[in-house]
Amino acid sequence: MKIYLAGPFFNDEEKELVKKLESFLESKNHQVFSPSRDGGIIKKDAPVIERVKIVAENVGCIRWCDMVIAIIDGKDTGTIWEQGYAYGINKKIIAFTNKNYTLNIMLAQTVESFARNLEELDKLLDGYQN
Repeated sequence: MKIYLAGPFFNDEEKELVKKLESFLESKNHQVFSPSRDGGIIKKDAPVIERVKIVAENVGCIRWCDMVIAIIDGKDTGTIWEQGYAYGINKKIIAFTNKNYTLNIMLAQTVESFARNLEELDKLLDGYQN
């Protein structure tokens, strides 16, 4: 399955979780686009052309994927935007949290499922492939 892994990557804990999910998903033979790894990280003072390129690439990858897995820990506005965009183009979305975060009603109604650990995520993904 082609998966877009949306999530914050602004501190060591967030980066570690993203890498953990990348490794886990790829070990299960999924194709994963992870913006922090595959799209590149831009600096706050990056020129507009660089910002436009990153946004266009991420939008294209959300369109490419079969499913978005959105890490909701940290309630990152970029992840929220990616989740909303994915919903708007009828992509399946799984919200992932290892901190038992919840989503407001608008975001909660856009997800197919919630996973609170790798085992739950694995079972959910198996269900989508069968």
